[in-house]
Amino acid sequence: MLIPLVRKTLRDHSKPTLWWTFGLLAMFAVELWAYPYITDSTTEMRKIVEAYPEAMRKMFRMDDYFSGAGFLGTEMYSFMVQLVFIALGGAYGAAASAGEEDRGTADVLLGLPVTRRQVLMSKMLALPIAFAAVTAAVIALLAVGTPLAGLDASLWNIMIATIAAALLGLFSAGFAYLLGALTGRRGLALGASIGVSMISFIVFSLAPMVSAFDRVIDFVPWQWAFGNSPLNNGADLPHLALLLACSLALMAAALWAFDRRDISN
Repeated sequence: MLIPLVRKTLRDHSKPTLWWTFGLLAMFAVELWAYPYITDSTTEMRKIVEAYPEAMRKMFRMDDYFSGAGFLGTEMYSFMVQLVFIALGGAYGAAASAGEEDRGTADVLLGLPVTRRQVLMSKMLALPIAFAAVTAAVIALLAVGTPLAGLDASLWNIMIATIAAALLGLFSAGFAYLLGALTGRRGLALGASIGVSMISFIVFSLAPMVSAFDRVIDFVPWQWAFGNSPLNNGADLPHLALLLACSLALMAAALWAFDRRDISN
């Protein structure tokens, strides 16, 4: 019974997943197409970058903009790749239980010969499958595109950075799973989960300029995922493991809450 529910979840989210993936790949393609022109006009581009306010350069980590890893880090892995995974994670998480209640189908689904936990767990299992597909598509495009564009960046580090972005999406999904299970309100679960991720991004981005954030930056999920600059330095395994553990803890709490909440349609 679990496998059909996983398939149904993937099928229900197939269109938005495909569109988000297509949009992300299109942005990567544009950036790879533009990169040779940027390297051909390094002097002019350096003047443009240096003309940006110092705060903006620090916010988007633009100190290494003209290397392959620095270019991808600024243009794609400063926000856009993470946004795709966060949006998908929030959508999957919010729809898992609260979406069924919004549509009035919870009583039918929960009437199947499976437990509540099995129902929600099957929906949770669909998410890493979708994330794996998005990650594979990104890696495949960059494996072909970076040599053609003359962009020198470690494909291994690109994979690590993409996985780190996916873990941020899993964290966002964990919040959405939990809030949806607690409240049965899809909009609240989606909005709050994405909001938490955006607050994390703001703190991470402003931390180099706001000394007060030094006290909290070590507790920020975005810092766990990208504080080590994975495109340049590879995996920060302790912090990635911490991010995964927190995501799994949120999902476990969602299973507990969904199993105990009174649901009526």
